[in-house]
This record gives sequence, structure tokens and C-alpha cells, in this order.
Amino acid sequence: MSAGRDYEIARAGWIGDYVDPNNFLDMFLCNGGNNRTGWCNEEYDRLILEEAPTAKTHTERLAIFTAAEKMLMEDMPVIPIYIYTSNNLVNTSVKNFNDNILNQPSFKEIYLEADTGVEN
Repeated sequence: MSAGRDYEIARAGWIGDYVDPNNFLDMFLCNGGNNRTGWCNEEYDRLILEEAPTAKTHTERLAIFTAAEKMLMEDMPVIPIYIYTSNNLVNTSVKNFNDNILNQPSFKEIYLEADTGVEN
């Protein structure tokens, strides 16, 4: 990928590192360090940088993010074609295994259920 963004197609990926819509939406700010598209919308920036941080309720904040995301999808500077997935094969004797969106489960509370020794 060239610094001038002179390409017709490119592959890019992003894995959220915290659970919040802003984790992905701030990637498309006009002067954002992760904006690899060159897309710029001043109203979008205003929503993300000014409106969302001052929202009085979680519901209001999510509505602002929804409006911003709608702008992003209408202009469509990217075409999402794949979503990362993960599969974990966990034995039924493993308890308290809780996966998360980062695919980094906490092992602190995981334990193995004792074998009863009963065979069928």
C-alpha cells in the first residue's frame, strides 16, 4: 500500500482491542492514524469526536454512533467481505471457559470437573 493511497484494491484487517463501537468507527476519522482509505467526512468526525463523547446516556451515544455508521456505509469507503471467527474445542469437563471477541479467554477461573470414574 503506497503512502498516496494510489491503489484500486487492498486487503486490510482490524481486530477490536476493546468492546465499544468507537473501536472501529474512529478508524475513519479524516486525520485518523488508522484511516487507510482517505475517506473524509467532517460531519462524521463531528459525531465521533464531539457528539459521542458528550452524550448523556448510553442509548444516546449508541444513536450517535449509528448515525455516523450510516454515513460511513452510504459513502462506503470499504467493503467488508470477511469477519474473523474463532472456534474452540472445549472438553465438557472444562468449566468456566468464557470466550470473548478478542479470542483471549481468561484462564483464571477455568477448572476441570473431577472425573466420576463412572463408565457407560
